[in-house]
Amino acid sequence: TTSLIPTIVNSYTLGKWDDVAKTFNKALQIIFVVSLPMVVGISLLARPVWIIFYKYNYIGIIILSLNVFVALFLNLFMITNFTLQSVNKFKMVYISVLGGFVTNALLDVPLMLLFSKIGIPPYFGAIVATMLGYSLSILTTMIYFKVKYNFHYRKTIMVCIKTMVPLVLMIITVLAIRYFMPVPTRKLSSIILCVVCGVCGATIYLFTSYKMGILTEVFGKEYLNKIIKKLTFGKVSIKN
Repeated sequence: TTSLIPTIVNSYTLGKWDDVAKTFNKALQIIFVVSLPMVVGISLLARPVWIIFYKYNYIGIIILSLNVFVALFLNLFMITNFTLQSVNKFKMVYISVLGGFVTNALLDVPLMLLFSKIGIPPYFGAIVATMLGYSLSILTTMIYFKVKYNFHYRKTIMVCIKTMVPLVLMIITVLAIRYFMPVPTRKLSSIILCVVCGVCGATIYLFTSYKMGILTEVFGKEYLNKIIKKLTFGKVSIKN
């Protein structure tokens, strides 16, 4: 996705703000379509994933299942931040970054105390505060582009909504496999569970996304065709 940044710089240099908006939206869509299922998948498989790398630890597994979502917000933040730098809006970079940082710092302790009071582990409060900080930075940048340069996000929002269908099917698939397979306690069983869930979940997600036209809409038929040809050694391709 960061490889799209030179395209943004080129469009900005030529004064083509419509192209900047199109590329910016495309970057957000790619991050959402690719990162979200991976984040959700790791969250659902937090136990076996943790056991693969470390010994069983209840708190570590619980924290991983939520903290992995921070990666999605971090990816979106990087795109918005890189775009601001690419179009030479460094003042907005400082504003969005400092706004997110201050929000995170101010909400850390209050959310930890609130979560503890209502019976939720307090470390969840720190994670939520981090996600809220990133969210503020992302929204600040998106609103700035909307107000200043009339960026539209309708297509990106529709892609995000449509992605929920294959995502839900993927979640159901992974949960079904977890239900029928034994709970992993060792590294080997954890690896087997992750591979089975990963392959089946990814297949369902990608197949459904393709059938719904999400992958073609986001990546483009030509680029998607190149990926499919490489994965199938040239035996399968998208028909025009």
